[in-house]
Amino acid sequence: MNGSIRVLPEHLAAGLAAVAKVCPKRTTLPITTSVLLDCAGGRLRLTGTDLETAIQAWVGALTDNTPIALAVEVAGLVAAVKGLGKDSALTMSVDGRKLTIEAGVKKYTLVGQDADDFPPVPKPGDDAATFSIDASAMAQALDRTIFSAARDNTRP
Repeated sequence: MNGSIRVLPEHLAAGLAAVAKVCPKRTTLPITTSVLLDCAGGRLRLTGTDLETAIQAWVGALTDNTPIALAVEVAGLVAAVKGLGKDSALTMSVDGRKLTIEAGVKKYTLVGQDADDFPPVPKPGDDAATFSIDASAMAQALDRTIFSAARDNTRP
């Protein structure tokens, strides 16, 4: 799929910061270190997952109405957005599996993966179980169990 997107760098950086929190740095499934860029209808959707938790962020964008879907390594994308600065809007163009990001005279090209390889993100149905809990009770429960949480997901 070929297409282009124009987006404000601060909006993209904020969306990436939210999504990057869930993307593991080390994993046995490399696609989970990527963020899925999915654009349709004038908005850019960023999706990240570690197979247990998924985060999606929406960023306003100007598009050429070409649907775009590409998985790009999140650390490289974050570095590219930071490297381009906040002076002007970013133009992101997709040509096959290549993502090119431009702002002024600066340009980054990242190679992505097919969106079909990205793990599916479950959508809650009407029959999804839900519950509510008092915030202070939740904070107290977390305080009592946080000591047992691993600092590194690759170790038990």
